[in-house]
Amino acid sequence: MKIISLSVRTIAAAAISLAVCGTAFAQPTLTPAAPGEAATGAVAYKNAMKVVKSDYQAAREKCNAMSGADQRNCVADAKAARKVDISNAKQMRTSAVTSESRDGTSGSSNK
Repeated sequence: MKIISLSVRTIAAAAISLAVCGTAFAQPTLTPAAPGEAATGAVAYKNAMKVVKSDYQAAREKCNAMSGADQRNCVADAKAARKVDISNAKQMRTSAVTSESRDGTSGSSNK
């Protein structure tokens, strides 16, 4: 039950931080895949990590406006959300590599 409540709290903190601060910060510049190519696991991971960094910075800025226990809880929630997002990005990279090796493709087009 504790895992579920942590996940709900993490999702709620992420939603609040995006709603409050999301539009006030510049969006990260994502690396496009080459023309005619799908994003490889490495490109998708790199883009996801840019978003994770941007989201974490926005959440920390929101936390800086708080004080005391509210600030400590906000920072803990921001760190927890970042940890989950990094884990998801790593999983996305791993699954992309696994599916490429299963398909027999390397992510590049040989024409």
